[in-house]
Amino acid sequence: DWSRVTAPFSARSPAMLLFDGNGNDAKLAGLSYLVRSRTAPDGFTAGGAPWHRHERLCIVNGVLVAEHATGSSCAAARGTLLPGRDLWMLHVWIVSGRENPWGMFAPMNPDLCDAVSPCSP
Repeated sequence: DWSRVTAPFSARSPAMLLFDGNGNDAKLAGLSYLVRSRTAPDGFTAGGAPWHRHERLCIVNGVLVAEHATGSSCAAARGTLLPGRDLWMLHVWIVSGRENPWGMFAPMNPDLCDAVSPCSP
């Protein structure tokens, strides 16, 4: 829900739901908050929750398709490039049975990474 990016932070209103795939059979795996701010948001810092940024995001039809994209690669994908320098994100992996081995607030979940979409802690 991109409208939440410019709204004040609310723990009850995550901007994104995270799924374990892109198909119709994808299952909920977690959620993310996305806040536009010059500095890391104050909200929801309990439990060591680290706000972080993902820069140069390529969004195609509302779906993130690449991080660290170039303007030309995103344009070729017919996407919109978001610089991300003022977009702060917090992932929360709280779905029962889909716990993240790297922690509840880890920026990535290794169970959802593969050779096509690698990740590192």
